[in-house]
Parts: sequence; structure tokens; C-alpha cells
Amino acid sequence: MDASLSSTNPQKPRGKGPFATLTTKIAAVMLMLAVVTLIGLTARRVHQNYSVPAKEFDWSTRGHSDFHNGVYFPSIAFREQVNPYSLSVMDQYTVAAPSRACPPVTFMIHLPFGLVDLKIADIAFFVFNVGMLIGLAFIAVQFCHHRHHGSEQSDSRHFPWLTWLTVCTVLLVSRPGHVTLFTGYYTLELVLGTVFALHFAKKRPWLSAVGVLVASSKPTYVLPLIVLMIARKNYQAIWRGVLLCVVFGLIGLGWIAQKDGFTNVFKGIQEGQAEFHDDESEHPVNTWTRIDVVGMAAKAVNWIPDDKAYLGCMLLLLVGPCVVIYRVAESEFDDGILGLTSQIALLTILLSIYHHSYDCLLIVVPWVGYVFFGDRVLPETSRRTKWFLGLLLSVPLLNYLSTKTGREILKFDQLDLGWQLITVINGMCLLIALMILMTIAYQSLAKKVQAQNES
Repeated sequence: MDASLSSTNPQKPRGKGPFATLTTKIAAVMLMLAVVTLIGLTARRVHQNYSVPAKEFDWSTRGHSDFHNGVYFPSIAFREQVNPYSLSVMDQYTVAAPSRACPPVTFMIHLPFGLVDLKIADIAFFVFNVGMLIGLAFIAVQFCHHRHHGSEQSDSRHFPWLTWLTVCTVLLVSRPGHVTLFTGYYTLELVLGTVFALHFAKKRPWLSAVGVLVASSKPTYVLPLIVLMIARKNYQAIWRGVLLCVVFGLIGLGWIAQKDGFTNVFKGIQEGQAEFHDDESEHPVNTWTRIDVVGMAAKAVNWIPDDKAYLGCMLLLLVGPCVVIYRVAESEFDDGILGLTSQIALLTILLSIYHHSYDCLLIVVPWVGYVFFGDRVLPETSRRTKWFLGLLLSVPLLNYLSTKTGREILKFDQLDLGWQLITVINGMCLLIALMILMTIAYQSLAKKVQAQNES
């Protein structure tokens, strides 16, 4: 009887769990404690340096300042059909500046936070941001773990939970991760939208299109993203994404224009942009967080670029990567976020137009790939090259030298040459990484041509 039962209902062999040994259990507990502690310390810093809403920005108290000025009050203004782009919003709400020229979908996404009291909204958005940071770590590890020679193989029983907890810890310690949680910016939404747009462009174009829509919350993300995805031949995803952006944009602008009319809405956008360009703290020479090529070059010549200069330089800087992506796209075996064209696109987005160090969360997925799953990323590339790429991408994630605190410790003045050189370290590492990836792409093309000639 036992034999018949065993033959009809054979027991599946138990595989080793992720925390099978005492060592892994202790490591897991320590990492979980580290994650909880780091979240608590960040929340404590937000509370201690809380930015009380005011009409003038205070650099000494920045806790959730970006959430107040860029999310909470603009969403309330949008709900009440007050133009969040115009200078008049500063008179009606407690904000230090009007919203920048971002699509209305930005306010539409964040409408729920504007429906509750500020204190509740602060807590809710902090928890929301922490969830997205942990989610980004999970997605990065999952994409890398499941990737095997261009296919995705599910094996949830052996998911590397310790690696995920380690990545969570690193992101909470990282400069872009910490400052995003501290100031309450919506960077993680933009990053996840961009990652989904590129990763699912061929497999699930509608999901990719939603990613494009979310990334459109900030033009400096979506503009280069659209151009690069066209070069990547992701036509199905792009037309869907552009359609969603247009539909939501028209709905949002129409909602605001019901009160003041479209003419006043666009006039307000121009006023808000002019106010942004007049803010000396945003001039490249006065920042220590710029990572884009124009921002780095502007430091050297004390240049203040305007919108036309940024757009013109962006188009110029996109030419090389777009040519490479277009020629490689058809032959690359991995069309996901860890593929060669996606990695080139991520770095190009950061370098081609206005971006700050907190936007470096955009490189988390390839960074996880190089540091923890080097054998599964760009298998045709040498291990030494991949280690070097991992090191280059680690610098902008872990560099606390190029910060306001770092400048004070080093006793530099803002305009000192030594300090200006330090502030371009992050961008230069990203630029070198992009050059290496483009070189790898050219080498793969050369091998393909040689193989065709030999055949």
C-alpha cells in the first residue's frame, strides 16, 4: 500500500530554501535590520530637517521640500483648476516656485496625495517612495536573476533574497536613494517608468507605453527616451506611448484651461520657465549635482544654457548613440533592460540633457547586473571589462564627496577649481561607461560583418 501511494503521489524533493544554513539566516536577519534601521534614520532626518512650506526656499531645511513644492501643492492647484505653472500659484499656495514645464500627468498621478492633510500626505508619500525603492531593488534582482542567454526562466524557489536585501541596503545608503527619500522627489516613478518602457518594448508594448506615460512626468526623461526607442525600432510601444501622453496631456490641459483658457495656461508655463532660468541656484556653475554633458561643459566656461540650447545639445548628443542602437537593435540577443541597446539608452538619457545625481537611480538595474550577476550580462564581454563598468556605475551611486556636506568638510568655496572638478566626477564616470558600451557595440557589428563576409 505504501508503495502504491508513493508511486501515485510521489513527494517532490525539497530544494534548499534561500536561508537554509545558519550563516544565511544570520545574514538575512542582519540585512533586514539594516534596511529597517536605514529607513528609520532617513525618516528621522526628514522629521528633524522638515521643510515647513514657505514662499522662499530654505537650504537648511530640505526634508520633503520637493514633495511640497513639486507634488503636493501643485496637485491641489491642479485639482482646483489653478494653473500650477504660473507665478500666481505662489500667491495662492505656500510654494517657493511654480511647477516646471512638466505634462499635466504629473499632477494627475499625484492627485490622491493632494486629497489629504499635509502631514498625512508626507507620511504616505514617504512610505510610497520607500516601497518603490525596495521595488526597484526587487525588479533589478529579478530581471538579472531570470535572465539566461536572452530568455527569462522563472525559479522563484531559488530567488536570491540575500542579494535583494543587500541591494536594498545599498540603495538606502546610496546618495541618489537617500536624497530622493529625504527631499521627497518622484524620481523613482520616472526611473521605473523608463525601465518598464525599455524592458517591455517588444514583449508587451502596451505595458511599455504606460512606462513612457509615467516617464513623461519629466520632459528630460521622456524626450530622449522617445528618440532612443525610435532608434531601437520599438515602434509599437512608441506610438502607443505617445498616444497615451497626448490623450492625458489634452485632458489635463483642458481641465486647467476651463478656468483661465488655454492662452493663460501657456503664458503661465512660459512665466514658470523664465522663473526657473532666473534662479541662480540652478545655474550649472552653482550646482554640485549635475551629471549631464551640457551641465559639465557649462561649468568649465561659466555658461548659462537656455531651453533652446539644452534641446539643441540633446539632439546633437543623441546622434551617436542612436546610430549605434539602430544598427545593433536587430542583432542583439537580449532586447530587455539588460541588453546592450537598453544600457546605452539609459546612460544617454542621463548624459544628453539636464539631470542631477539623484537621477542616477536610472542605472540601478545594469549596476546590479554587473556587480552581482556579471556572468549573465553581456556574455560576449570580458569579465574585466564588466568589473570596470560596475566600478564606473558605482561611483555616482556611492559618491558622497560631491555633496554640500562634502564641500563643507573639504572647505572648498563653490567656485573653486578643485571643487568644480570634483562635481563632474559622477558625470565623467557615466560618460566613460557609455563610451565603453558603444565600443562594445561597434566591435559586435564588426564581428557580424566579418562573419557575413566569410560566409
